Amino acid sequence: MTNFLRAGLFAENIKAIGSRARRVMELAGRLGADQAELVRTCGELNMLASDMADFLDRLACEPLIYTGKEDADHMVELLDRLLAEYQASQRR
Repeated sequence: MTNFLRAGLFAENIKAIGSRARRVMELAGRLGADQAELVRTCGELNMLASDMADFLDRLACEPLIYTGKEDADHMVELLDRLLAEYQASQRR
């Protein structure tokens, strides 16, 4: 069992949230001016989801999510050290 998850699942869910927010925004818009706050909030949800999906799409590789007990700073240090060791071994 691994302590790493691929973030692709989250990217797909973020896109789905944005899609659903756009649909609710369209439906709420048909209800009239009393629903302006709902339409505005759905627009904000859609924008947030779109921004996050676009960010994930621009990354060179799929991000990983660590689910172990160590904190993020410790894991970043460990991964940086392992990557540096690997790169040094490739130069030999």
